Amino acid sequence: MNRSRCSVTVVMMVVASACGGGGQASDPRCTSLCQYEGPGAKTYGGYCNEASATLCADTCTARIKGVNTVCQSCLLENASYHAPSVGGGQPDMCVNSQCTVSQGGVSCQYTSGDTSQRTACYEKVYPLKAVDCTVDYRPVTECASVCSPTP
Repeated sequence: MNRSRCSVTVVMMVVASACGGGGQASDPRCTSLCQYEGPGAKTYGGYCNEASATLCADTCTARIKGVNTVCQSCLLENASYHAPSVGGGQPDMCVNSQCTVSQGGVSCQYTSGDTSQRTACYEKVYPLKAVDCTVDYRPVTECASVCSPTP
């Protein structure tokens, strides 16, 4: 008996696409300012969510659209995109080398100078989470001399 063998070749195609994703803008300066990086190496506190990065890129693009290059650079000078600071920027309360961190009914104590204990407390009190972030720009009035149309 003669059997014929069929060979079936399965071809799988993998398509890779670059995600436009958060923080991508038509101007590279806006993309650089508004990067979505996720939690990265952070172990506590907030990190900027993807929607915030997208909003940052959109507002940055709108801010510099239609103005000359020198004006664009001025408008973006010293701009910062960031998550709110952990603990609202308040220092930890320390008494006799015992420090306390607290927020929202959660508190933790660590020995002053012990960075691993401090980090463990921060991870407990300020859990890692995606948050809405803000972008800060210099006032437009500071760029009036380079952004004003010349006669």
